[in-house]
Amino acid sequence: MLSKYLHSTNPELYGQANLTDTAGKNSTFDELNLSNKNITKVNGFCFSNFKNVVHLNLSHNSIDSINDDAFGKLKHIHSIDLSYNRLETLNGNIFQANLLLHSINLEGNKFNSITDAPFIDCKSLLSLNLRNTQLKKVTKEMLRKMPQLEELNVSDNLITTLNSDTLTYTQHLKCLNLNNNTLKCDDILSISIVKMRKLGVKVEITACNVTDSLNKIRNQIDQELTVGGRDKYCAYFASIIKGKSPRDWYNNSNPTHLYDRLDIINSVFIGISFGVMSLLGLIICLIYVFQNLSCRNCSGISQPIVTHSDPWGPSFAQNNSIHGPSVPLDCVL
Repeated sequence: MLSKYLHSTNPELYGQANLTDTAGKNSTFDELNLSNKNITKVNGFCFSNFKNVVHLNLSHNSIDSINDDAFGKLKHIHSIDLSYNRLETLNGNIFQANLLLHSINLEGNKFNSITDAPFIDCKSLLSLNLRNTQLKKVTKEMLRKMPQLEELNVSDNLITTLNSDTLTYTQHLKCLNLNNNTLKCDDILSISIVKMRKLGVKVEITACNVTDSLNKIRNQIDQELTVGGRDKYCAYFASIIKGKSPRDWYNNSNPTHLYDRLDIINSVFIGISFGVMSLLGLIICLIYVFQNLSCRNCSGISQPIVTHSDPWGPSFAQNNSIHGPSVPLDCVL
């Protein structure tokens, strides 16, 4: 009965009228495949009789609009495939009621006007495929309401850069696919990728050589220290201690100064250690010098011992040059 409907030439999916006639109430189908059916719209509550569906495939149709209540009755749904349709906008709230939804595939649609706002509101979502959707950017706000997201595919798009704070709200992300984008291979992108990899994210990227860019950053650091950039360096190090971001520290400046590199901190600590050791050595040397200077007037001089039994008398001993000049009694050796 359902196969008869799936082969229908009806251009729209109007919901209960068609599905109820072919499947009956409360269908127990786990997987519902409606791909390649020339569907153009998905109206409200059209899946009301398919509450137990786990996997829904609506790919390769001509869907350009989805009602806000279209998926509201799919309480057991795990995956929804909407790839290769004609969607240009999407109300991210349409998945709020799907508390078990783990995977959404939107590949091949044309979301070229996405705003800097939550793209999809789905707390349980683990995988999102936005490959070949004409995306121009990925921001932390877009991902803010997908806290459990583990896999994000944004390959084959028009993305030019990626900020280091993109994963602020997606702490569980494990895989990020950036292949085949129009990325600007600058220091900001390289630092962002390094930070993500340090967080355990597998970043797939083919357009940029991150290692070469990081070497340039290291050379820039060495150059700044050589030509007198120590004040900036120390200011940056202080900002790290206080928890400020590189952007806050050096706002509206050359992005090559945003050195969020652990080896910088290590170098600073090494420098401080050598400085402390040098200071201790200097203090020891000064103590030694002061001890010697306290008796600088009696170095190499002996005081003659004068007694009343001296046949020449004390006046002779003091005036006779044979015994040397007189010296203070507290310097007698």
